Amino acid sequence: ALGNIAGDSTTYRDLILKYGGADALVTLLMNTTSQNILKHGNWALSSLCCGKPLPKFKLVKNAIVPFARVLINGTDPEMLADAASALSCLSSKKNSSSSQTEHNLLDGDKSAIQLIVDTNVIPALIKHLSASGLSILFPCLKVIKNIAGGTEPQRDVLN
Repeated sequence: ALGNIAGDSTTYRDLILKYGGADALVTLLMNTTSQNILKHGNWALSSLCCGKPLPKFKLVKNAIVPFARVLINGTDPEMLADAASALSCLSSKKNSSSSQTEHNLLDGDKSAIQLIVDTNVIPALIKHLSASGLSILFPCLKVIKNIAGGTEPQRDVLN
């Protein structure tokens, strides 16, 4: 239900995030072995991490690790697509129409990219470029493009 609510309204998504919804899902995903919970939780968490305007990064940054884990170890195409899409949102620049005083994903913010790089997910992203459908290919490409726009050491992991 959280994923549906977050996907339908950024206002409600932001309320869910304000009250710890992302962190609760991260904890659940990091401590379960149930494929059903992993699949539905991954989808719900991805819904909390995307949308326009993008959510405040501090409220969703802990989601990077479970998404990286799915991309590194997962095989379910829907889970891979959701995780890749969420990482593409988390690595994106802030929505230029946002006038919030507290920044969302900052334009040029390299800390979001560094958190993604630190998960060692880059080889998995590259692997999915050749082995996956378009629903996985495009968001993986976007994450790699965003990393290529990072700092020189961040770009170096793409070599």
